[in-house]
Amino acid sequence: MIVSIHQPDYLPWLGFFDKILRCDVFVLLDNVQFSKNYFTNRNKIRTAAGSATSQGWTWLTVPVLTKGKADQRIDEVQINNISERRWAEKHWKSIEQSYKKALFFSKYADFFYQLYSKEL
Repeated sequence: MIVSIHQPDYLPWLGFFDKILRCDVFVLLDNVQFSKNYFTNRNKIRTAAGSATSQGWTWLTVPVLTKGKADQRIDEVQINNISERRWAEKHWKSIEQSYKKALFFSKYADFFYQLYSKEL
């Protein structure tokens, strides 16, 4: 039996899903300490390679409440929708702009649009 354990990531890399497919039991380890500005709440996406500031990448960060919560676990983290109400809309626009010409984007665009349009 193959058991695989991984912490949750925002916009996980392709290898994350391959890891899930190749094991018999997959454990999402979310009862460990949260590290702000790590891949749990942020990730990079490809952008137009010619951009002077991005060098072909941009960071997407989900705002989270961390003040006074230095030792909180991943499963205790709350998204900060108070001061950053439009973060999901901004992320969707960045993803759409970056990937709209990708081969299979149109096949999955509606799914991700609906996902980023939900109230959290």
